[in-house]
Amino acid sequence: MEGIRNIELALARWTVPAVDSGHATGGTDTTLNDTRKDWPIDRWVLGQIHIIKANGAEYFRDITANTATQITFAALPGGVVVDTDDIYTVSDPKVLNLIKAQTDKLAGETVVEGTVTANWNTATGTSGEAGEDLLGGASAQPAIGTAATKHKLHSLLLDVTALTDGAKIHVKLFMKVNGNEKKVYDTEFTVPTTAAGETPPPDTLGLWIVNGTVVVHDTLRVEVYSDTSENVAIAFTYVLEAM
Repeated sequence: MEGIRNIELALARWTVPAVDSGHATGGTDTTLNDTRKDWPIDRWVLGQIHIIKANGAEYFRDITANTATQITFAALPGGVVVDTDDIYTVSDPKVLNLIKAQTDKLAGETVVEGTVTANWNTATGTSGEAGEDLLGGASAQPAIGTAATKHKLHSLLLDVTALTDGAKIHVKLFMKVNGNEKKVYDTEFTVPTTAAGETPPPDTLGLWIVNGTVVVHDTLRVEVYSDTSENVAIAFTYVLEAM
């Protein structure tokens, strides 16, 4: 999270307009005084103060409180205090909160995981094709994403360990194109033979269906078909990022 905070600070420095400024009349490592001011109490809470020392050193700190003439903030580095005539600017917390709301999205949403048990051969998916709904449609697990909402999809992985060795499966993705749901992906995989603990390249029991960021503008449904009739579980994991 430190890296994200650094991004916030950089954005604040270049994009957030200062809404007050002046020269300090004194202070400590956690406070700046300006006896010429008459601020409303806690007007600057959640905002940011930018302090420039006489030697050119600059410090950005989050504001935790303020009185009419004093601003309190997170401590400066050891040995550094606010001196008389230090230059400062104060940034509006409302603008900073907008920046923070955007940068917080970089951390991604909570990882979504689960399993779905079905007969991937004899059933019929929402599309009308042979197979079964894994995510969305008639599945107990919802589709990826939210209707009419943009997300970044960073990864989608499936675990087909429970399927029969040698079974051929199709993983199919469905999404709206110009308002109508279409199949946008259909790839065949072979479940590897794992007798005697074999390592089965090039086929694997874990399938990385999406392994690079794509933008989804609506819900993304997933169906799976297997050429082998069996009622078994397929596990999934995916990661979204809000936009």
